[in-house]
Amino acid sequence: MVDEQEHSGSDSEDNLDTEEDNGDQEETDDSDEEKSLPKKRPLPANVTEAGESKKRKLKKELFKPPTADEMTHLRQTENLFHSNLFRLEIDEMMKEIQVKEKVEKRFQSWFSQLQVFLDNLKNSKEFPISDLKWLKGFNVTLPIKLDPSKFSGSFCFVKPTDLSVVGSFAAKCCLGPNLEIDVRVEMPKVVFLRSDFQNQKYILKRALYVCYICSKLQKSELADEVEFSLLEGDPWKPILVIKNGEKLGKRVQVRLLFVPEAECFKLTQLAPEKVNIKTKWATGKEPEDGLELPSTYYNRSVAVDVALTENEQWRLEKMQEQKSLSEGIMLLKVWLRQRGLDQGYGAFSGYIMSMYVAYLLKGKKLNNAMSSYQVIRNTWNQLSREDWTQKGCTLCPKEIGPQASDFHLFFDVVFMDVTGYVNICGNMSSEIFQQVRRESALAIKYLDDHGINSFSALFMTNLPFYRQFDHIVSFDAASVRKAEQQLDIPARLDASGPWFTHLGIVGVLRQALDARVHLMCPQLEAVGTWSPVDGPPNPSERPFVLGLALNPEHALALLTKGPAANLPEAKIFRNFWGERSELRRFQDGSVCEAVVWASAGGIAKRRLVCREIVSYAAQKHLGVDNLLYIADQLESVLPLGLGEDGALAVAKACDALGRQLMQLEGLPLDISSVQGAAPSLRYSDPFPPAPYMAFKSKDAFDTVAMKTSECKNKFISPIPVVLNLALSNKWPEDLEAVRRIKAAFYIKIGECLKQQLNIISQPFPTHINVLKDGFIFTLKMYHAREVSLLKETTTPQGLIRYRDTEESLSLEMQYVHLPKLTSALHGLHMSHPCMGPASCLAKRWVSSHLLLDDTLMPELCVELLMAHLFLSPAPYQPPIQPQTAFVRFLQLLARAPWTSEPIILNFREEITRQEIIEIENKFNSERSTLPPLFVVTPEARSGTVLTKHAPSSQVLYRLTQLAKASLQTLDKELLTNENFDYKLIFRTPMNIFDVVISLHNQLTRKDESLDATHVDRPKTIPDQANRIPVVGLDYVQCFLKDLRESYSDYALFFCDQHGGCQIGVLFKPNVLKRQEFAVSHTNGHIPKPPKQMEFSQDLFIEDVKILGEGIVKSITIKD
Repeated sequence: MVDEQEHSGSDSEDNLDTEEDNGDQEETDDSDEEKSLPKKRPLPANVTEAGESKKRKLKKELFKPPTADEMTHLRQTENLFHSNLFRLEIDEMMKEIQVKEKVEKRFQSWFSQLQVFLDNLKNSKEFPISDLKWLKGFNVTLPIKLDPSKFSGSFCFVKPTDLSVVGSFAAKCCLGPNLEIDVRVEMPKVVFLRSDFQNQKYILKRALYVCYICSKLQKSELADEVEFSLLEGDPWKPILVIKNGEKLGKRVQVRLLFVPEAECFKLTQLAPEKVNIKTKWATGKEPEDGLELPSTYYNRSVAVDVALTENEQWRLEKMQEQKSLSEGIMLLKVWLRQRGLDQGYGAFSGYIMSMYVAYLLKGKKLNNAMSSYQVIRNTWNQLSREDWTQKGCTLCPKEIGPQASDFHLFFDVVFMDVTGYVNICGNMSSEIFQQVRRESALAIKYLDDHGINSFSALFMTNLPFYRQFDHIVSFDAASVRKAEQQLDIPARLDASGPWFTHLGIVGVLRQALDARVHLMCPQLEAVGTWSPVDGPPNPSERPFVLGLALNPEHALALLTKGPAANLPEAKIFRNFWGERSELRRFQDGSVCEAVVWASAGGIAKRRLVCREIVSYAAQKHLGVDNLLYIADQLESVLPLGLGEDGALAVAKACDALGRQLMQLEGLPLDISSVQGAAPSLRYSDPFPPAPYMAFKSKDAFDTVAMKTSECKNKFISPIPVVLNLALSNKWPEDLEAVRRIKAAFYIKIGECLKQQLNIISQPFPTHINVLKDGFIFTLKMYHAREVSLLKETTTPQGLIRYRDTEESLSLEMQYVHLPKLTSALHGLHMSHPCMGPASCLAKRWVSSHLLLDDTLMPELCVELLMAHLFLSPAPYQPPIQPQTAFVRFLQLLARAPWTSEPIILNFREEITRQEIIEIENKFNSERSTLPPLFVVTPEARSGTVLTKHAPSSQVLYRLTQLAKASLQTLDKELLTNENFDYKLIFRTPMNIFDVVISLHNQLTRKDESLDATHVDRPKTIPDQANRIPVVGLDYVQCFLKDLRESYSDYALFFCDQHGGCQIGVLFKPNVLKRQEFAVSHTNGHIPKPPKQMEFSQDLFIEDVKILGEGIVKSITIKD
């Protein structure tokens, strides 16, 4: 294969040389014709004849018609690949993961030495297998858990009969650059007796054979390091892992797989129904009822070794010289690896995937003419449609061996090998296979979605286990042992480790959750290595972790409905649920068994019904009462929860007020529509406005007081609402006149509200505040002509032109874009009820790192990025739990996709495919002139409206670094540390700032701080007050505004707007340089001769103290 590639490469080089010679000949002909032409102008002095000739030649090459090879390549791309970009990305990935030629040569040289080394090994004397003290002399510990005293006989090492390269390296589909090369070591049949397949004697002798070769390799120059590992995580299948940095390379390791010689054992003796482990031999007792259980999994373990050679030969015949198939398998392996599905006991390994591709090739579902893209697409299509848990597939002809249907009696998942006696997926659980099917269906979905970069989503994005699921359930080792005792699982002689206990736990939880979850998948752990002098790892000491993918249609139900009371299934239901089960009559008249979970409450409680169910089922049926359930831990950073109930109250009050406003009589123009623009109406306010609890005071004056202490410092958030009036042509053409008419409208609206509805209001020249159901709404009127008047300018020639101004853009954003985005985000939240709460968590995280600010990272940008995760969730499914969505938000920030692609929010599919292509082309061609965060919505397709001024590239970079650090912390602690403080990722270090200004806590919004205690919200609508309090008064924000107005040219100011009591100050890089003296820029400066000035940190500190008198507590300067 390598020789052919080299030969074709030399041919292509010859062709290139020929083309260049032809090009030179053409130029010669052209030069002859030019002699008869008039003389050209002389070249400039700085341009030579050779340079001009080269320029003409390059131009001619540029417009040269495509060659036959190029036309073939284009035709193949059009017919065989998803797109030209997809093919280019595949080609680039292949360059990264394919095995380099020099690595192959280096390995072949080392492999030849290994053959000589093993061939020169001498046969050993016989060693007793009932007492393994002799192993100490080899400096090796037995790599499996077996009691040698149960065995009789002896072991004698005989050198291997054959050595060959197998696996993906032999099939040309090995993943690089970190290579694992499999070498088959064939143990001679003289090592074994014909009856050694019984009672685990083969397992012991195989392990001793591995130990003997390990001891010899440790003393050789072939290996720098020799370690034990497990084949497919099977505790009975130790293998050797060899590393040699000098001869193999630092990124290459060789695995020695040990198999018996052909015809050593008969596969018919290893059928799943055979009894090859006797109960009396294993336990010393006769079996109950005299019935021996089949040793299904032990039989399979031995049969895999026996059939390995035949399976490998068949696979190599199918895959030989099939480059596109090999590349397709490599892509599929990358896809599995990114999802963590290919490593560990019971995994869907790369070996299974390659055998399945060969199976499709055998069944003519694939063919040799297909491209790698078509291979992966057809493979995913078939995987998503087939269900190996119900109807397995087989590589063996029907007329040979048993049928696949026979194996369903013993295994969850069935995929038969070429012999018909080995189930390749024998260790795989049905949950793992269903996860592979689900991911395959998702892959097809994302391939068909032209609005996303499917290649990046499928192959370039790593998916940690806890980010793929909505809820995580973790049983520690002690809990698994309790479950084993409670379930009373009979001791299985044919398997090692807690695998059957895990299956029992999954069965209980599956019965408890039923339709509430789409998928329940165990976490697979990659098999590690260990030193030969150490004992094998104990799988019973590992935690058992399950991921739950919730079904949004049923997961939030407060009631589990059982069968009718008169059916036999009702008894089973009552036995399972115990005292929680009760009879209930339903609206359709039926009387059924039912279990009621959380009492009627907010949606946040309903999202945790599954936790209550799992906890109850684990305690009743598994005896476990301290499991780790990960679902809402991060929500503890919000004292009031995720604000859904408060936002719902605001939305109801806003809808009621809107209806009343549109029904007002006596206005010069009717109110045609009322549009909310507040974050709480998008369910994304971490601290939604609380009902204003007011009452009449006892004094003579009709004043208003808050029913809380420190009422004067209580922050009351207004709720902005935009009013649209009916059309009229009587509006004036003067801007100031328009504004005065609007002010008159506000006064008239206030009078009508008081007279007709007895609603208190307070008009201002620019808006009117209205008190409705305890909430204060700020109503602002929108007149389209006002924006046009702001854009209008008159040229010296008297022409009227329209040009965007800062004021017009601000007004348009406030009155046009924001209400439309509020409506779109509200609709998206209705489709995905966890989006709003997830935005609350995201905002709280950004704010806690002092970046949530209109000048740094606007709130709306955070919400739009969160919406992007739901509109384009690839490579995941849309989440159900806010915590999961928030973690994926951190992953989005860490990836920083805005640097290479636009963020397109295609609400309601209003942007066509052609428009998306145009937007992407604009982004690529004009990237340097566009905002760092380029966000496109149907209402703002230019991409510059929403993020023109903020965030900056520096702020985005800071967010990316913070997100990476937060994810690293979660990856390390989330599944392992039960006492992990989740607030840790919400705390930002203050030592990065040049100056830290500490504020008096009483004047901040301390109820919203990260360490605030829980505050109960009012649960009743208060009586209407006679006056409206001061709203929107935030002392810290006022102080920040003063600081930025005075020192924005010299420093940046950062503060947590949700209860932050510190302001971080960063001086700009050139602030200490002397400047020319200017009266307008003397803040914080001292004059320097002759006519210059210099920034003084001491003067700056003094100014801060003056500006912050009464609010500044102390100032700390960085050393």
